[in-house]
Amino acid sequence: MSGELPFRKSARAKWWDYDNMASYFITINIRDAHQVFGMIKNEQMILSEIGLLAERYWKEIDQHNKNVRVDLLQIMPNHLHGILWLNKCDSGLNTRSMHASTLHKTLKSQHQMISPPKESISTAIRSYKSAVSKNAKIYCPDFKWQRGFFDRIIRNSTEYEQIKEYILNNPKKWKTI
Repeated sequence: MSGELPFRKSARAKWWDYDNMASYFITINIRDAHQVFGMIKNEQMILSEIGLLAERYWKEIDQHNKNVRVDLLQIMPNHLHGILWLNKCDSGLNTRSMHASTLHKTLKSQHQMISPPKESISTAIRSYKSAVSKNAKIYCPDFKWQRGFFDRIIRNSTEYEQIKEYILNNPKKWKTI
């Protein structure tokens, strides 16, 4: 067992290639539900310094990921919801499937085999979380994201409008315990 990484079950849909052109509803949580992004007051989100960092870096995602377009963001005290669009043009070839058939023949490290493809939603979120984490530790040395993120592939304009409404109304539904 020495040197082996523990197996982690992916939250990504196995049937979907995440470097496909699509829009994605993203939810990212803070570990242990710590309320570090701010607070809800009069049904409005008031951002803390870390919340402001999270907002700033979200708006910059498309500057660091040429095929990702930022659409919407709602930061909550202990999580955030957003919509990202992946604008990558598909060449018609599923390179992930092509490589999967030959992976066992190559000598790639485990890290290379499980890393998301460049210009994917997973890569954009990983970079985003890293940038926020690095700078949030100035304000909160124990700042940590929950592992991974949740996504929903938005399939049509009706679903997009429902998700957009949910995101924008999230602060009105927040209940303080």
